[in-house]
Parts: sequence; C-alpha cells; structure tokens
Amino acid sequence: MKNYSPLISVILPVYNSENYIYKCLESLKNQSNQNFELILVDDGSTDKTLVISKEYLKNHFNYRYQLIINRTNIGITKSLNKGFKIAKGQYLARADADDIYEPDRFKLQLNFLEKNTNISLVGSNVKYIDEKENFLSFSNLPIDHFSIWSRLFFHNPLIHSTIFFRRHIFKKVLYNEKFNTTQDYDMYCRIINYYKIVNIKKPLANYRIHNQS
Repeated sequence: MKNYSPLISVILPVYNSENYIYKCLESLKNQSNQNFELILVDDGSTDKTLVISKEYLKNHFNYRYQLIINRTNIGITKSLNKGFKIAKGQYLARADADDIYEPDRFKLQLNFLEKNTNISLVGSNVKYIDEKENFLSFSNLPIDHFSIWSRLFFHNPLIHSTIFFRRHIFKKVLYNEKFNTTQDYDMYCRIINYYKIVNIKKPLANYRIHNQS
C-alpha cells in the first residue's frame, strides 16, 4: 500500500536462516505495537529462507512489509543500507533472523524514546539461548550513556539486533560498507559523540547462540 505511513520501520536481513526465520517472524507478528512495516532483505539465500519468508509475509503482514531480494550475496552491511534507505518510519529498528523478540519490545522502546527526547538510540539486554532455545544466560550491558561511551573504547556494549532509534541518525550516518562484521560497532563509535545512546535493562530479545552466529 503506497499510502501506508508506519511509525516504525524494522529492517531484517536474512541469509540461509531456514531453521530460525519462522520463529523470528512469529515474534515480530505478535508485537503489541503493530504500527510498523517490516523490511526483509534476503541476501541471496540458497536454502528455503526466502520461500518461508515470502509465504509468511503474504499471509500475516498484508501490506505492512517490503521485500528486497539480492540475487547474489552482497553481505549484511550493504543489505542493511539498502533496507534502511527505503524505510518509511519515523523510528528505525533492527532485527535478526535467528533471534526471537519479546511481545512488548517495540512498545517499550518507542515509549522510552518518546518520554526521553534527549535520547536518540536505545538497545536492550537479552536472554541468550542455544539453537534449540534452551536458556544459557542473561546479558549485563551498561545502561546509561556515559557507561556505554566508556565501554566503546574496549568492546561493543550494544546488541545490534535490539537497537531502536530515531530516523535522523540514519540520515546522517549510514553503515560503512568497508565493514562486514563490525558495522554496528563502527556506527556507534561515530554517532555517540553527537547523540545519546542507552540500553534498557530489561531483556527484550532472545539472542540465539549457534555455530553460524
């Protein structure tokens, strides 16, 4: 639907995730805040990921999705930039095909940013699970802006698939396509000098650890 104006755009890059994509899409479909579009970017999958995704989107998301199909694998960074460039939402969010999201994720992150207008990006803690969804542990990320800024000198203190941010950030800071595995870390290091970043203490995602993570 050309006139559909979602409040949130969710960018989901996928590649050979046939074992996990259904559960991910199911958790997005069940979000308590439904005012979002899902932009799924299939990066040249060679398994059944695209088939599963097409069927699910058609049956459950109606007009609330955009599908980008890369005929060859171009990597996650370029795929993310393609997805974000066509996003319509005032807020942008990331999701990963092998993760499962809590039903109130978008609701809580949106409410947080609307109440805290000085914050531009919010992530969250996660519950780590294995490939069979068995509980492993909880993350313990820094919460406030200064703690995140301090940790960035040593390691990445945010979990990429949980970030939720204002659109104006991405208008100024695209992912650097020179990086295919640390594109988020690079982006945080660039934007934190201009925008405030925090993490929500509550785990809002089940982050799957497996051999292809």
